[in-house]
Amino acid sequence: MAGISIISRPIATRQTQTPIRPSAQDQALSTDNVPSPLLPTLLDLPSHVIADILSRLPAKNVIHCRCVCRTFRKLLSEPYFIKLHLSRSPTTLIIAQYDSAELKKLKLVELEDEPDHHDLYYDPVMEFSPGVGFQLLVGSVNGLVCLCSFSQHESDTIYICNPTLRQYATLPKPKHERKYPFLIDTAFGFSSVSGEYKVVRMSEGPADDRRLSTYRTACEVYTLGTGSWRSVGDVPLLEGWYGAASLNDKLHWLVSELEGQERVICSFDVEKEVFRTLSPAPPLNPISSSGYQIVSLTVLQGCLCVCDNSADDGDIVVCWMMEDYGVKESCSKEIVISKKFVQDWLSYEMIYPLKVLKDGDVLILFWDVRLFSYSPKSQTLEDLACAPGGIMLVVLHDPSFVSLRDVRASILFEKV
Repeated sequence: MAGISIISRPIATRQTQTPIRPSAQDQALSTDNVPSPLLPTLLDLPSHVIADILSRLPAKNVIHCRCVCRTFRKLLSEPYFIKLHLSRSPTTLIIAQYDSAELKKLKLVELEDEPDHHDLYYDPVMEFSPGVGFQLLVGSVNGLVCLCSFSQHESDTIYICNPTLRQYATLPKPKHERKYPFLIDTAFGFSSVSGEYKVVRMSEGPADDRRLSTYRTACEVYTLGTGSWRSVGDVPLLEGWYGAASLNDKLHWLVSELEGQERVICSFDVEKEVFRTLSPAPPLNPISSSGYQIVSLTVLQGCLCVCDNSADDGDIVVCWMMEDYGVKESCSKEIVISKKFVQDWLSYEMIYPLKVLKDGDVLILFWDVRLFSYSPKSQTLEDLACAPGGIMLVVLHDPSFVSLRDVRASILFEKV
């Protein structure tokens, strides 16, 4: 079988061009021009029709429309418009990058996804610096992004921000500190039933300081707007909580049973706040020569996806997709990447499939530092330089106008 070749292509920068003269539409929207009574304007349309039209625009263009007049600003701030725009918001990438010692910048990369081609565009206008340091990009839900700053022997500092609206809020300190030998994982989820956003924090460590081999995992939850963390009890006999995947109002982890080390997919219902073992993991490669089993859990095409990069025999990366939610028998090998003739850095590191594009290529994140598109047809990897300064952390992001002021108004320390 032919080996995989790697192509490098720099990302384009989205340029904002100023027209030589205003278009007829711009003249109709301008508050500096008094329209003739004989010429109808966009403002003469029913409000729901205006909302339907403007909800199809990218977030940056909607921001421009909010500056046109008070009528537009009010209309585009209504819950009906915010929900409608979110349902149509094109998926983008949020990239977190280092600024000196800590991650401080969030950069938006637009994804042009067409049946015959795809491309990425970095838009410097939409770059957002919250003004705080963070080391972890937890996740993005409905345009809200969760960030985490941590250090040893201190409680984490967790932020929620909306890069589109230039808003961020600091949450109260969690109860459990990050200290050896405890391991901490933070996840961000949403319940469509109650409309609540929740930060879920797993603390894995010894149940008894005198018996380090006896493990327990404690869980605490913060519901945005409540002002305090709540404990939801222990999760017994499971370890390896890292990197949650959000699907169907549930958070999912690929964890191990302490007795037997079998990998299972565990889910947390964001609304009911209940854990359960969803399904055994699909067949995985044994522990590799690196000494680890390198597997990740993501969501791909609306399905849970387990990516296994542990192979010694055959040298392949295998991505299993669970077509029927919770049914192990529905798992199938949807993506198989040969590592033969590819540089060693592809082997034995975490690989996260992010999105299947309309042309059939797959957007893949390698170890939080490199972004590729993989073509199953040609078996080639294309190295994508996403934004100036390189990649540190990447998540899929749907830009929205969900305001932190409206998400349970008692959020602490909000700054705009």
